[in-house]
Amino acid sequence: MDIFEKIAFTKLNSVVSIDVVEKEPVLNIPVITFAHEMSNLGFSITKQVYNYLCNLKNPNEKCAKILEIAKESVGAHVKMKAFYPDFPLQVMNMVEADLYFLAAMHYWSCGYWKLSFIESSRPELKEVTHQTTISLISIKHVKAYFYKILSSKQGVPEALLTFVDAAINEGWTCGFSGEIPFKENLCRVATYLVKKGESINNVISTSTDILRVMASLSESDIELKKKIRFKSLSRKYRRIIILALEEVINISDIKAYESLWKIAFHSLHVGEFGGKTADIASRFRNENNVKTSETIIAEAIKDGNTKLAMVKLIHKPSVFARSLDKLLRDSNKETAEFIIKQFASIINKIDAKILLQLFGHFKGRKINESSSRVVFTAGSQGRAIMVPKLTEMDNDIVRGIINIITIELEKQFYNKGHLKNRKVYIGIEAKGVLLPSQLASISDNKRTISRGSRVPIDIIPLDIEKNILRMFIHWIGDDIDLSALFLSEDLNTQSHIAFTNLKDDFAWHSGDIVNAPGPDGASEFIDIDLKKAQEFGKRYVCMDVRVFCGPSFLEHEQCFAGFMLRKEPQSGEIFEPLTVRCKFDITSKGRSADICLFDMKTREMIWIDTMINHGQTANSLANNTASSVYIIRAFLKMEQSKVNINELVSMHARAVDANIVSQRDEADFTVGLGEGDLDVYNFTSINADWI
Repeated sequence: MDIFEKIAFTKLNSVVSIDVVEKEPVLNIPVITFAHEMSNLGFSITKQVYNYLCNLKNPNEKCAKILEIAKESVGAHVKMKAFYPDFPLQVMNMVEADLYFLAAMHYWSCGYWKLSFIESSRPELKEVTHQTTISLISIKHVKAYFYKILSSKQGVPEALLTFVDAAINEGWTCGFSGEIPFKENLCRVATYLVKKGESINNVISTSTDILRVMASLSESDIELKKKIRFKSLSRKYRRIIILALEEVINISDIKAYESLWKIAFHSLHVGEFGGKTADIASRFRNENNVKTSETIIAEAIKDGNTKLAMVKLIHKPSVFARSLDKLLRDSNKETAEFIIKQFASIINKIDAKILLQLFGHFKGRKINESSSRVVFTAGSQGRAIMVPKLTEMDNDIVRGIINIITIELEKQFYNKGHLKNRKVYIGIEAKGVLLPSQLASISDNKRTISRGSRVPIDIIPLDIEKNILRMFIHWIGDDIDLSALFLSEDLNTQSHIAFTNLKDDFAWHSGDIVNAPGPDGASEFIDIDLKKAQEFGKRYVCMDVRVFCGPSFLEHEQCFAGFMLRKEPQSGEIFEPLTVRCKFDITSKGRSADICLFDMKTREMIWIDTMINHGQTANSLANNTASSVYIIRAFLKMEQSKVNINELVSMHARAVDANIVSQRDEADFTVGLGEGDLDVYNFTSINADWI
């Protein structure tokens, strides 16, 4: 499968055309059949796509390739069968004793015994659903998407890295003239240049960049999170690396990865080349504790020597920003005012990305003074960590910092001038979508949003009539369980649907399957009546996926999940691609995942995508409810301590005195969910152009 065609379809809702088609459409039965099949998957093709396919010499091959990608994007590329084939009605009508006995039969056979039951005929699905329009683009649009990724100040989901590497190997970076702010992307480009024997002096900017390049050349971890084993490099490669290192090497960078650099210096044979690199390598080899400005800053902050810390920090603006909260909370009011004054003097040297993070931190500081909060470690295997509540800080100080940051951000956004002389309409959904960050560890799905974001589950007006939320999971491998955790508004009352409790008054499980050999694998479903659940005092329901026994999700041959909206649960097939709202792969190294939380009152999905620690007992939701509730509680308040898209765009508008209007038809620039001049799902444009 061509990675560029897959990216065009899944990320740009498009088909790539090699040649511009100018002929009029003709009657073509295979293409019409293809269009019908696409419609059944929830996609509609434009006239241009139809015309393009009709004029191909072999449209069947192209149509088959597009269908393959389309099916995989909604989960229709596999056979989805429930343990109880007449789910949900069959489960609703069965008594608990029968459900228990049939489950026991399945368990006693180690999962090989399945229910012999003639499936009843199901009424035809007649629900009106949203259709995603598939357009025609050229390869230059895919290149433009790649360039947006290179321009992004944040990482990208790990699933996109295959595309990034393929684009680099195609030589697409030759047409890119901008800055590459995200270091791991930059080092991928630098590695490509080293392999071609070209200089990287004008590409890399720090010693750590070089370390990442060496890790990449050694086919090791470019994030520098895992143990690195440097391969023996040719003298040609070593010379290119040393020449670049000579221009950027400094003691602080080397100190940050001291033990790794000692191995890297040995691998590079730095003595052969001499220069600053050899001198610094010798110093770290012979001195026990090489001091750097960062060491002095850390010791000064720890000892409460604010003046010494300030002397050093004003020359390191980004470090100052990251140390600001610690400095302020450990100071009296007079010292705090001095710190703020010093910070204000260098704030114009701090990147907007860091300032936005700092803005969110101080915006939600009062919330985080009252209870613990969740933070994520960096990298593609980032995990959630619960940290203690913050020490209290004077309200005037917090407001002062927020004001200083806001003023500076608007100055920086004025220079961008995106909304100059514009009338701007910001859709209400933008308030729920947080700025895209820490995306490297996000599960792969069609619409990437940051953790903690809220998006409506309804797309078209008729969706409000669809009262059944159907969760699904499919996997190949060992015993994986789909569960649903229900919570009251105050989160103090919980119940669940899982293999231990297949049905309730408002929810039903399709039956537990404990063995899923390839090639077909196995599937589980949970139906939830949203209105009934609320009548029984439930507001939230969390989609929980766990490996009961066996290896991590990553080690399974396949594992993906998602959800559908249905009006009539017994109509159509149990799995209807047309009704799929979201499908995502689960490929983390964990064994317990809370994927998403549904606010049944507001009909919104809150993206969580978090691996959960589980106890020593059997890995089931019933045995580990407390850890899930703990994480959910933190996520529900996350939006109060993060910057959302509405706040970002509003800052841009104020910076250039743009007019924010309340009616869409009054605007000449719109911000929307899956639409508009700025689509809040378009994390590449937001990170590249707006932050």
